[in-house]
Amino acid sequence: MMPKSKGIHAAVAATLLVATPQLEAQSISSGIPASFDSAQQRVPMLTRTDAAGLLAVSAVVLALMPNDRSIAAAFQRSSVQSNSTLKGAANIFDAAADPGVIVFSAASYFLGLATHSRPIASLGMHTGEAIVLGGVLSEVMKGSFGRARPSVSPTDPRDFQSGR
Repeated sequence: MMPKSKGIHAAVAATLLVATPQLEAQSISSGIPASFDSAQQRVPMLTRTDAAGLLAVSAVVLALMPNDRSIAAAFQRSSVQSNSTLKGAANIFDAAADPGVIVFSAASYFLGLATHSRPIASLGMHTGEAIVLGGVLSEVMKGSFGRARPSVSPTDPRDFQSGR
């Protein structure tokens, strides 16, 4: 039996794969200025600010790696695990992430179509594409690298077996 979130992701991916060939390219409407057409604008994929942020996050992650086990132990204390406020907050974040992003993507896309707003429809479409692509890449990488779930090998963060 497939978990609920994987079932939702599979359904969204299948829907996008089936519906995509039926979509037709849209020409730029005369009412929409060419400046809104993302195909005509050159936007760099990675700016200096993005690179600096990526470097800063990487440095923080590397600095925290030696403390990984003590941080995990602190979050696994019974007082933290039994805290109803933290559980409620975790449930809210979980719902916002899945299926929240899928609902946001679909709602944005259809809102853009209904209001004839190309930027909003584009936002919804590209968000959906990113969700599907991220999910597919994640599953491929997990299968390729074979990292065991933390519950399987909590004491060995370097437990990899290719193809697991």
